[in-house]
Amino acid sequence: MLHRLKENLARQGKAMLLLHVLLEEEFSRLQDRDSRGVSPLELSIQELMRQLMREREDLSRTVGILSEGKARKVRELLPLLAAEDRAGIEAQLKTLDDDEQRCARQASRNQQLALALFEQSSKLLNYMHSKLKPTRVEGYSARGRYASKPGESRLVRGTL
Repeated sequence: MLHRLKENLARQGKAMLLLHVLLEEEFSRLQDRDSRGVSPLELSIQELMRQLMREREDLSRTVGILSEGKARKVRELLPLLAAEDRAGIEAQLKTLDDDEQRCARQASRNQQLALALFEQSSKLLNYMHSKLKPTRVEGYSARGRYASKPGESRLVRGTL
């Protein structure tokens, strides 16, 4: 059962490395403004995250079995293990934590870039819309004559 725990941690470590590669690829496609290339990568990242969650749930069940219900997390299980097994698992956990932090930083960079591109596109669209809107209201009146509505107030002249 301990072997199964170590294999699970190894799979999670490899998944984190793959996740980091996918996040870097997504970042480069965002920089190139390749929206068609970003969408499939985002789907792959989401599927990989689902698989990671399944691995973590399996790890939690394995820890529960190994500790006979006394622990739910690997760190809670460590004091119950032999010193040599503990050292190897601690090293795997440290590597996994480091990889997870690296992925989180890259995901944050991706999010910032995606939001900046979204904001830039929105501002560009708003600018284009403002330039396309007519500044003066001109058109035909109800009588079929071309009428222009004055944009500014004018002095009214009348006779008594």
